[in-house]
Amino acid sequence: MSCKHLVKRKNSSVYHYRIIAPTDLKSVLIQQSLEISLSTGIHRIAQSRARKLNQFIQNLFQAYREGHMASLTMTIVKEFAKQELAKMYRHAEFTYTNTNIFDPSAVSSAIESVNNQEMRFENNLNHSFQASYRGRRLPDYPKLDTSRISQLGLMISDKQEGNFRLEVQR
Repeated sequence: MSCKHLVKRKNSSVYHYRIIAPTDLKSVLIQQSLEISLSTGIHRIAQSRARKLNQFIQNLFQAYREGHMASLTMTIVKEFAKQELAKMYRHAEFTYTNTNIFDPSAVSSAIESVNNQEMRFENNLNHSFQASYRGRRLPDYPKLDTSRISQLGLMISDKQEGNFRLEVQR
């Protein structure tokens, strides 16, 4: 399947994406066309990038038509396109260099770290939590059973004069 927006100059080894301004947006976009390097000489990769970039740019045009964007010029489209291409390059780098490999030991380590944080939080609740109702301590209230906690809420009121400060420690 060919991509009509894919261009390769005779004296260049790199493919470019090229689009002509849609008829209904020519007066708004100022420039009549846009050409941007896809930074690859490999046809298959260039085709993929051109298709994705075309879909992205068509979505920009549609967003402008629907009034979701205040202004749109080819310069703005080009800047958005460059950002989108940068995302594609980073994704390709991870994919082709195998830096996005699933690492079970890293996942286990991350889960263990979260479990340790949860245990410390629960331990702190058990030892330092004091029951209160509307700002008044309830000294005769039974000890907190953390296994029964299903939600945590804060009630903050501004009915007293003076400064207010809330500190949350990790």
